[in-house]
Amino acid sequence: TMGAVLAIMSHRRGFPLTIRYVFWPLIGDRCYGWMGDAVDVLSIVTTIFGVCTSLGLGAMQVNQGLQRLSHGFYQGVNYNIPADEKYSTPLCGGTGQTCGVGKEAYGIQTNVPTQIFIIVVITVVATVSVISGMDRGIVNLSRFNFALGMFLMFAVLFLGETYFCLDLIVQTAGYYVFYFMKVAFQTDAFERLGKAALGLGGAPDGKGGSDSWLSGWTIFYWGWWISWAPFVGTFLEIF
Repeated sequence: TMGAVLAIMSHRRGFPLTIRYVFWPLIGDRCYGWMGDAVDVLSIVTTIFGVCTSLGLGAMQVNQGLQRLSHGFYQGVNYNIPADEKYSTPLCGGTGQTCGVGKEAYGIQTNVPTQIFIIVVITVVATVSVISGMDRGIVNLSRFNFALGMFLMFAVLFLGETYFCLDLIVQTAGYYVFYFMKVAFQTDAFERLGKAALGLGGAPDGKGGSDSWLSGWTIFYWGWWISWAPFVGTFLEIF
């Protein structure tokens, strides 16, 4: 939607390619004043929030993957960890963990310093890509990402449990279709009643569910995706 409106206002109406002119039908000449400035500033700030969220979650995921690779993790077994008593708790160097007396962490750990290093590396690569221009850096980086993603997908499919992967694809697709409408209308109505002591009609046995689904998934992803709207819309408008 954002890309379509930007394309119309820029290519059809002749306005500059900025978010403020999306609101021209609503606020008219006010786009040239403080309202337009506020819209542009807000679009930049929300884009920064979206990028930071993606970068943070991506760094945590990459860190977890590198940790598993360094430990040789496969089907619940860490094959690379030496059979030494001091490595009996190999993850003790991770966030919130403490190594006991005579114990040492092994390999890459899931912690903040490692994630900061990953963020720095990703930022440097992205910066070099942008500086190199659309025709060189961004295009080649996109091609590399696509090739790497396809390689990983086929490696997991053919080097792992192929039958299980194919069965899982079919099964999860069915679950998605089956639960789509149910989850789409989930509002945590009963969960948000809280405990019975609140007097709102909560579960008297104290075993009611938590209301974390709506805030941790629905609202969080709404905010995350909407924060990307200005950037992605501008990018799509170009094409």
